[in-house]
Amino acid sequence: MLGQNDINKSIVIGRLTKIPKIKSTHSGALIVSFSIASNKIVRKLEDYVNHANFFNVTCFGFVAENVARYLEKGQKVIVDGELRYSAWEYNFKEYSKIEIIAESVQFLDKPQTQESESFTRVRQDEFHEEEVPS
Repeated sequence: MLGQNDINKSIVIGRLTKIPKIKSTHSGALIVSFSIASNKIVRKLEDYVNHANFFNVTCFGFVAENVARYLEKGQKVIVDGELRYSAWEYNFKEYSKIEIIAESVQFLDKPQTQESESFTRVRQDEFHEEEVPS
């Protein structure tokens, strides 16, 4: 007998820390990953300082296509998705990570320079350069 689904929902607003990493499967489906920094102002003694939290995000399908086409480092986004835990072993060491699997990514601002717009157009033709083994 199956149990009930628990709630696993994450909504984060932040800025991309670098350009999205684009991969494709053998069938041509895109897998796009990127990280965002979400800032919060916190009080530290008598001062207020920025505290950044960093989140890794992975997206697939239509969401991945739009992220790959239009997002660049520094752009502000809302990521809506679920948290996913992964664990693996490599060279007798155990590793783990928690990432956001994006269901949607909303763009909050646009690139501000003409140079960044032309860079985005060039990247559109580079989607299938890195293959993911199946």
